[in-house]
Amino acid sequence: MKNRLIFLSIVIFMFSSCAIKPSYIGSIGTCHKNISFLKSFSPDVIYYKLYVSKVPNKVTYKSNSYIIREGVNGRLDELTSRIHIDLIDFCEVGKYNIGISAVNDVKEESRINIVDTPIIIE
Repeated sequence: MKNRLIFLSIVIFMFSSCAIKPSYIGSIGTCHKNISFLKSFSPDVIYYKLYVSKVPNKVTYKSNSYIIREGVNGRLDELTSRIHIDLIDFCEVGKYNIGISAVNDVKEESRINIVDTPIIIE
């Protein structure tokens, strides 16, 4: 009985620690050099677009955009299905509004998922 209780406690801790992170874009806060977001499970998504606007400008489809591909400039974590991006490759030091969208094989783009708070790159 004691072993089951320990096992159950560990499993609950693991699930609760995973549920605390934001569902789409991670590493949100004050000072970062990278972000991560949940990979799309749609089979026709071929790449993602990173949208960047210097604060106070809002992120729109007209903002600076960069193509993000798994294995090229985005690292996929197989365990969590999150794609990690090093923002230093795209932005200089400063404060930015960031957004991510997915693009499918016929170049249709999803809506931009925008980080709630600006990201500071130092």
